[in-house]
Amino acid sequence: MTHPLIGKHIQDLPTPALVVDWPLLQANLSAMQAAADSYGKALRPHVKTHKCSQLARLQLEKGAIGVTCATVGEAEAMAAAGIRDILIANQLVTPDKLARVAALLEHANVKFVVDSAAGITIADQFAREKHVKFEVLVEVDCGGGRCGAQSPAEALQFTQMVLDSTSLRFGGIQAYNGSDNYHQSMDERARRCKLSDEKTLAAAEQVRTLCEIPRVSGAGTGSSALMMEYGTLTEIQSGTYVYSDTTYRSLTPQYQPALFVLAAVLSQPLPGRFIMDGGLKSMGTEFSSPEVNSYPQLEFQSYSEEHVQWNVTGDGPLPRLGQKVLLVPSHVCTTVNHHRTCYVVENETVRDVWPIDGF
Repeated sequence: MTHPLIGKHIQDLPTPALVVDWPLLQANLSAMQAAADSYGKALRPHVKTHKCSQLARLQLEKGAIGVTCATVGEAEAMAAAGIRDILIANQLVTPDKLARVAALLEHANVKFVVDSAAGITIADQFAREKHVKFEVLVEVDCGGGRCGAQSPAEALQFTQMVLDSTSLRFGGIQAYNGSDNYHQSMDERARRCKLSDEKTLAAAEQVRTLCEIPRVSGAGTGSSALMMEYGTLTEIQSGTYVYSDTTYRSLTPQYQPALFVLAAVLSQPLPGRFIMDGGLKSMGTEFSSPEVNSYPQLEFQSYSEEHVQWNVTGDGPLPRLGQKVLLVPSHVCTTVNHHRTCYVVENETVRDVWPIDGF
């Protein structure tokens, strides 16, 4: 059944609403795939950004080899949509999540990461009891200070444990340093990415004394171009490039904001103040500030749960009461997490409605 809002004007959408600009999305998808292809790298985009199986299928149609997920729920949604090559870039150490992955193995190739002797033992014992075989990647801390083996020797130890296990298969190395993405100075970003690459390479060289490495997977949108150039990674996990935001627009200008929150002007209690209905429950608030598309003279002031306030800081036309405007969020990943539907728009007309099903 066709959604009743398909074919409607953007001003007919309920607010706050998540809106995807179709032409800009297509341009972003093509740009990242072209970059990966030019370096001979596999693209395994991270779906935590959009959490939408229909968009993930578009990424595969463009040339991606599979997807990266943050949660088992995302992996379940991708598998239900027919996506077969799935990496959960996270440690799974509890029986409930391991059981859900075991169920997915009936119709998808699902992998996850390990970074401890205890985690490897838990996964191996569970798989043996359930008569399945888990494919796991050894995660390496390449500078992010979060999860991962803390040295090449430890990566070697964990890989040997996987190889010695009865119910695990070695799927490669996971190496992701999120902090590499956000340096405004390209020189500093390059320096940091080079350090991450060197740590990843040192671990990989140790592991190659034991076995071949099926994949070395990592990188975000802000670091992907550099990490592809340095060469140790074989797979790129970038996610934010699909939508971009006010933060990534300055970090990676080749990807333009394609996701917006449609908000209505609710109040103008003073000549210099506008209040709209896209607040903390509609937008992620990290990293920088949101913007009102087409109204640069409106400057972000503050969020509350259901409202966002703007100050008038310059001359020019202003939106009228009741008008619906597009807000560019500062962080698309956490913005998407507030919504269950996104409206795909072209020339201000709704061309499709996608469920956000990856939870």
